[in-house]
Amino acid sequence: MNFLIAPSYSKPEAIPVAQKIVKILQKKGVTPFAEEEIANKLGISSDFSPKDLNFIITCGGDGTILQCARKYIKLCKAPIVGVNLGKLGFLADIHFAQTEERLNQLINGNYSIEKRLVLQTTLPNGKSFLTINDAVIHRGSNRSLIELKVLINDRLLNTFKTDGYIVSTPTGATAYSLAAGGPLILPTQDVLALTPVCPHTLSNRPLVTSGKDALTIEYVSPLKPVDVTIDGIERYTLHTGESIKIKASTKYLSMVSFADRDYFTILREKLHWKGSSQ
Repeated sequence: MNFLIAPSYSKPEAIPVAQKIVKILQKKGVTPFAEEEIANKLGISSDFSPKDLNFIITCGGDGTILQCARKYIKLCKAPIVGVNLGKLGFLADIHFAQTEERLNQLINGNYSIEKRLVLQTTLPNGKSFLTINDAVIHRGSNRSLIELKVLINDRLLNTFKTDGYIVSTPTGATAYSLAAGGPLILPTQDVLALTPVCPHTLSNRPLVTSGKDALTIEYVSPLKPVDVTIDGIERYTLHTGESIKIKASTKYLSMVSFADRDYFTILREKLHWKGSSQ
């Protein structure tokens, strides 16, 4: 078996955790690889082919998983499992103390794989980007609200007067969309969450639509250009009259899931849900 180890570049504690993972895997006869800079620090090989990987293990937070997924989703089908060194971590959900136990489960086949919807966002310049969490249009430097025309399958949904608009995958539903009042969505569902950001009209509420729908969002206000961000990484400046197009990608995000760790448990823990106070 071949594992790619991908620790965060921004968390000092990630390398020691990755070193522990490497030792565990080597004792079990598994071959760990890493990208060149990290491989040198871990004392392992960087000579791997993505298509030969069985798993990708990240050490960091959800951002580490996003960056890794965006890089490898086109190159291989290896599922991702995250060791959580962040604060919240809806995606990176293995606690450091559980690392050896979870690695044993992976090696012994005691896991399942969640296949999650990924989007393709196309900009006016023709460039397309895979979108794992969300595509966001925001008013940027404009002092006033902006108007965005949203079409679903070429049919007008509405022209929203708002601070911005979020198109989120189920994976991204617990990110910016949730903070803006969007719905929680089970990550394996084939749907999209459309969430206006601080809309002028309170009746403009979030909408859940099919993952098979094709969206067009046009910036119609005669104001300064607005910002488009994709997964908080790719950025574009959208001018009046320009639009972005969003549809399901042929790729999908594969995440490892363990039988004793379901999504409802994650929600209860991460969102600190409580039952009766009695």
